Amino acid sequence: MPEDILSQNVIDSLLAQAMGESEAAGAVKERFRSIRAYDFRHPSKLSKEQLRAIQLVFESFARSVTHNLSTMMRSTSHVALVSVQQAVFDEYARGLPATTLLNIFSAPPLPGTLVLEYDLDTAFVMLDRVLGGTGVAATHSGEVTDIEDELLQSISGLFMAAFSESWQHIVPLQARLLRLEYSARFLQIAPVNEPVVLLLFDLRVLNRQTTVSLCIPYSVLEPIAAELNVQTVYAAGPKDAESGVDTSEVQQRLQRVTVPVTAMLGSTDLPLGDVINLEVNDVIRLDGFANDPLIVAVNKKPTFFARPGMARLGIGVQILGVMPDEITQ
Repeated sequence: MPEDILSQNVIDSLLAQAMGESEAAGAVKERFRSIRAYDFRHPSKLSKEQLRAIQLVFESFARSVTHNLSTMMRSTSHVALVSVQQAVFDEYARGLPATTLLNIFSAPPLPGTLVLEYDLDTAFVMLDRVLGGTGVAATHSGEVTDIEDELLQSISGLFMAAFSESWQHIVPLQARLLRLEYSARFLQIAPVNEPVVLLLFDLRVLNRQTTVSLCIPYSVLEPIAAELNVQTVYAAGPKDAESGVDTSEVQQRLQRVTVPVTAMLGSTDLPLGDVINLEVNDVIRLDGFANDPLIVAVNKKPTFFARPGMARLGIGVQILGVMPDEITQ
């Protein structure tokens, strides 16, 4: 029938419409192909570069703890960063042992609180060593006494100092221990679904090996998230290109080393018989005059010229100059 016959214009219109729908369907498929599933239980708040920057910071933290712990224990100790990952706080809290040592601390000026955790038996092994023992402590059972809590806080100070030191070139932080807790049941430093950065360390001390975990809520890192990049970390901590040693860290540790400093009034030679016969009020003449400068020895090596005097309520010396090399040698 004539009315059933489609004109060429109608056919072209239908073909164009069909092709348009096909292309639209293809565009929709392509758009959905580029969409990835998002796991709300494991949100990724930090980029790979930011996690790499955190890794570099806490590798420095591990080195500082190794040094500080070896000094305190008077024995070889080793701490190494094992992993850096993102999780949620509820997962971290549920994975902790029922009884463990929780160091709850803050890091002003950053907001919020953080937690560093390791097993209680290792803590008491270290405590036994600090108190002069062999570091072979029996498995701890029962409640921690007030005295033990105070002593464990002194060991925690070691980790706090290393934390502050590892961040100081990027953001000056001052880690402060708030309290120690011994049960993970009531641990609550963040909402259950709060994203956290979880760092795991391998700790070896006195032939004992354990895992140390550090949980940092994202809300703590958020104010400095823009500063977390590899370039900032490398620029903040210059390293020796040949040895790979952080020179600034070495200099800071050297500044804490103590050396004996002695101001020498003078010297003389006396026969042994005269020394034996010395009595109260005897006068010994020294080589030199009363107005001659004193010699200040550093680690038994004559180094400076000085003038004696008073310093507040005690005696002291004023450095006048450095001794020439030909005199000190």
